[in-house]
Amino acid sequence: MSQRPSNATTSFDLWAYLPSAWTTFCDVYYDVDSDVNATLRCNLTESDVWRLQDLREALGALVNSTDIEVAVYLQCHEGGMVSLPWPMRAPGLVKLKVTSCLLLDKYADFNTSAERIPDSLRFLDMHDCVWLNYPDEVNYVIENAENISSEYACGQDSTLRVFRYRRIADRDIRKEDECNLVMSSALQLLNFSLSFPEDAIEVFQWSDERFEEFINNTKALGEDYVFCADLLTSFRLSAMNDSNPGPPSDLQTTTVNPSEDARISRIGLHNITTNCVYEHLEILDESLTVPLDRKHFEYLVKNTEYPKLRVLNYSHTNLGEVPKEVREWRVYFNNSPMELVDLSHNSITKVGNIPDYNNTHGNVTTTLNLQFNQIAKISFQMFEAWSQQPDFVVDIRSNPIDCSCDMLDLKDLMVQIQNDSKWAEQPMQTYRQHLSVMRCATPPELSGRAIDLLNAVDWQCSPLPSADDVLDVVFISVVVGLMVVVIVLFVLLILALKYRKEVRILLFTRVHIMLPCGPKVSHKGPSEKVFDAFVAYAHQDSDWVLGSLLKRLEEPSNARGCGPVKLCIHQRDFVVGKPIIDNIIDSIAASRHTIIVLSKSFAKSSWAMEELQQAYRQSLEERRRHLLVVQLEEVPKSDMTPVLRRCCKTFTYIQVSDSLFWDRLQYSFNVADDKKILTSAEYDNATFTASEDEISDKHTAVQMETHTGDINYNSGFSKTEVFCEEMKTLPVDTNTCKDRSSSLL
Repeated sequence: MSQRPSNATTSFDLWAYLPSAWTTFCDVYYDVDSDVNATLRCNLTESDVWRLQDLREALGALVNSTDIEVAVYLQCHEGGMVSLPWPMRAPGLVKLKVTSCLLLDKYADFNTSAERIPDSLRFLDMHDCVWLNYPDEVNYVIENAENISSEYACGQDSTLRVFRYRRIADRDIRKEDECNLVMSSALQLLNFSLSFPEDAIEVFQWSDERFEEFINNTKALGEDYVFCADLLTSFRLSAMNDSNPGPPSDLQTTTVNPSEDARISRIGLHNITTNCVYEHLEILDESLTVPLDRKHFEYLVKNTEYPKLRVLNYSHTNLGEVPKEVREWRVYFNNSPMELVDLSHNSITKVGNIPDYNNTHGNVTTTLNLQFNQIAKISFQMFEAWSQQPDFVVDIRSNPIDCSCDMLDLKDLMVQIQNDSKWAEQPMQTYRQHLSVMRCATPPELSGRAIDLLNAVDWQCSPLPSADDVLDVVFISVVVGLMVVVIVLFVLLILALKYRKEVRILLFTRVHIMLPCGPKVSHKGPSEKVFDAFVAYAHQDSDWVLGSLLKRLEEPSNARGCGPVKLCIHQRDFVVGKPIIDNIIDSIAASRHTIIVLSKSFAKSSWAMEELQQAYRQSLEERRRHLLVVQLEEVPKSDMTPVLRRCCKTFTYIQVSDSLFWDRLQYSFNVADDKKILTSAEYDNATFTASEDEISDKHTAVQMETHTGDINYNSGFSKTEVFCEEMKTLPVDTNTCKDRSSSLL
């Protein structure tokens, strides 16, 4: 505590009005600053709280009796807290500097009588501070924005001269978040060697009498302790009931839109209907503030005038470009005698266009400081364009200039540097001086070299090409490009001709396009057909048929071309109780196609051969391709019957091992084949006529090779007996077959 010196010219003792609690962390000095009567310096630690309201009450009593001016300097350590409602009005307070503090009650004076306290603050300097905002309070101000007075929105605009607001952040908090600090302070003031939240459990374990006494003593410390004391009581009660300790439901708060919070965090609360005139403001410094709201500069100038602003500082704010409001400062700060716009130490890569507006302030020269940014490209035309702006200089020194060989503008600049007449007048003289200290950053071999001393040898670059050379290069490039296009088209044409069938198949199955001059789409054929295909296969191949073929063709998710295919499978679709041969004949007749699953087992099965012959006969009747042969595995010709060998020669078969197998098969279902189908006579001759040495009877014989030997329908066995004998190779009841012999052909 500092007492008023006996030789001080001041006729008042400030301590007579200040709170006695401040004596532990504040000192008062008189006649130290020439422009104030008294200076209050405070060093706050974690347990200290300084309130502007207390200063208002003290200065209010003094100002009513004498005309005084006071400066306040607040320095916080280890979380010292300052209650500082915007716009920080207090009678006689002309200077305020706050450093490294946690700030409270930002919106406490909104719509209160404090707004009517006359402006007095001339100097405001705040840096490295954090506003602790309650979201409910912020939302309340936003929701009632139409009621914001100009005194609150503009702050102390009639007196403020210097505004420094650097590295200031806003953080939304819940009310209970600050209670750890408050309760720690209470414990210290009540002489407990405990702190929160480290010793909260010990406090909870106190007896009810001791805890209640502590709570009552805490509340007696002041209003700020009441809320936290009640909250602590609630936590203890929850813990005793074995429930999860937490804040009462009525303390839950909402969050605030960050952009809205930023909108009201500049010099004053921004209101689009409020006109603010900062009559005496000369320095506006919001450097080191990251991030800036994307509309920060729009809010800064909207409905706002700065008739005496000389310095605008937004260095170290991570800007990526020069804001429009800064590039066109003579529009947005039209009445300002701007001397310095500081955008140094940012991430700006280019300046952009600066419109040519008249200077309304005579001989005042404005400097746009862009040092220590990321500007890499420079040119003589750029400096020349800037020089056309009256009383204006752009400072791009200390930027990482690229001196690579492909920087043609820089090469031209090197030529122009040698011409002194280009730099004879201002501000070109200034730019020439800047160039003398600018250095290359890239490429590595030129890093650190002075730009104005570079030459072609240093670059190790070839001379600039002539116009004729450029035309030759362009002509050659065009010719080479056309040749490449022709060659690529020629290769594509050859490949398309060589693989035209594969191309046609893939276009149809993958993108549903049918090329002209090719087979026509067959679609579903006659309307009386029930199935798309009957599947003829040996019992040994059922796993592949049921597990792969059926699943791939019938499920819509796997289908290609014209959609899923409906198959006829004897294990699923044969009519129960109907003779097998009738089932075969009727199923083939009711199907658009018959799929032959060719394998060694198929070649040895008489039932499979019967299905093959019936399918071949159906092809003759319909005069169209009915058979689709799928080769599941290689079958030696020696194992094939004459009918099977003739089918393999007559019809194109599809190998399962083919990478385009499923596309080829689906294509075969939907595209008509123009191959010639054998006539009935040719069919009979090809199918049922054996060689001379194979005929054992003078009558025409129909032979079927089986795994047991040759069985002739005229050899003494009835047709029924032949089929029933062969049924032993299939999973059917042969007794049922014989019982139905009267129904067989």
